[in-house]
Amino acid sequence: MRAVGIPAEVPHDSWKLPQDSLLEMLTQRADEYLADCAKRVPAELLAATRVVVGVAWQAVCSTAQKEGCDLIVIGSHGYSGLDRLVGTTAAKVVNHADRSVLVVRDGIAKES
Repeated sequence: MRAVGIPAEVPHDSWKLPQDSLLEMLTQRADEYLADCAKRVPAELLAATRVVVGVAWQAVCSTAQKEGCDLIVIGSHGYSGLDRLVGTTAAKVVNHADRSVLVVRDGIAKES
């Protein structure tokens, strides 16, 4: 699953697009990204991919609830400093989900 929203840094030429086109473009790019990721997952382990429009942590929590998921698995980039204070998407999912969450680290230690 990938959540899509209007980013703080919108592409410089987005003002040329019709009103809904920016979101459509971002959604299409997210679909393409997930399709590429899905190629690396064994077919028997992949149920589906989906793009949801919204704030990432809220979209993950609400989609898991709507789908009746038993477990949310989310990656963590292992940020430090300000990100630990403000809260990453993974931290917000852990704090707000109404079901179990497994946070997977990328295995590369980041320096503080």
